Amino acid sequence: MPFELDSAVTPGFMGWEMALREIVNQVKRIFGIQAHYLIDFYHLCDYLAAASVHCAPTKYLSWLQRQKQRLKHNQVSAVLTSLKPYLEPENLPDERAPVRACHRYLINRPGQFNDQDAINDELPIGSGEIESAHGYVIQERLKLSGCWWKLENAMTMLALRVLRANGDWNSYWQKIQMAIGASHCAKRNRLMPSLLITPTLQDKKTVKRKYPTDKH
Repeated sequence: MPFELDSAVTPGFMGWEMALREIVNQVKRIFGIQAHYLIDFYHLCDYLAAASVHCAPTKYLSWLQRQKQRLKHNQVSAVLTSLKPYLEPENLPDERAPVRACHRYLINRPGQFNDQDAINDELPIGSGEIESAHGYVIQERLKLSGCWWKLENAMTMLALRVLRANGDWNSYWQKIQMAIGASHCAKRNRLMPSLLITPTLQDKKTVKRKYPTDKH
């Protein structure tokens, strides 16, 4: 997805920030309340690692581990409190202010650090698993030599491959079969009343005339 940046925007960091914000907006637009956006835990740890040597120069490893544990228990406010005393002056450039960069990264993404629920649900908290899936779920099929795809066909194929990768293949087709069976049953029920109508007197006379008995 292309992003057109204003020429006044500092390239690199700000451009990446805008791109991430657009991705979040797309997730909300397409999935609504069915999906939640979770920040890559290990990407966030890069910010924390850079800040740790300024917040605890002699014990930066233990400080970093403590912040990681807090994040895994959704204690974002505690992490922000630990960073706040060491925030660099605003006039210091971003590349020389890792604590401020980490602090800003956290406060600009409210509701996107629900690692605790992801861990409890046995879901990944890093994007590595998703990124590797691009290869064996998407590219392995769509990028076969000589393949050309119409957009609607590519989307259908992707949906099927994601369905199988998630282990929902059999349950999906069972639901389809049940839906087809229910549709046939409903159609049969609509036809049954017309087959069960009691013949009228005129119908009975017609039957008698058409099929006379043996009595004379």
